[in-house]
Amino acid sequence: MPIRVFPHLFRAYTATAWYQESVPLEVFSRLLGHANLNTTLLYSDIAEKVLEDAVNSIQPDIPLSKMKLWEGKEKELAKKFGIR
Repeated sequence: MPIRVFPHLFRAYTATAWYQESVPLEVFSRLLGHANLNTTLLYSDIAEKVLEDAVNSIQPDIPLSKMKLWEGKEKELAKKFGIR
């Protein structure tokens, strides 16, 4: 069964690759012709999954979504961001 490939698939693949290679979002947003940066942010969701998979491959018993990096340090975090 042939795979159906559309031009947008190439755009999505290229944009995701740029995001993963740390090309500034504003740069490839403009290259893709997006009027709004939020449109380009859609590609970051895909890359976040790649990041989570990478972290899980190193430390599979604690998924990235479950990590509580500031647990026990809430006051320090609040102070850094001027919340309290």
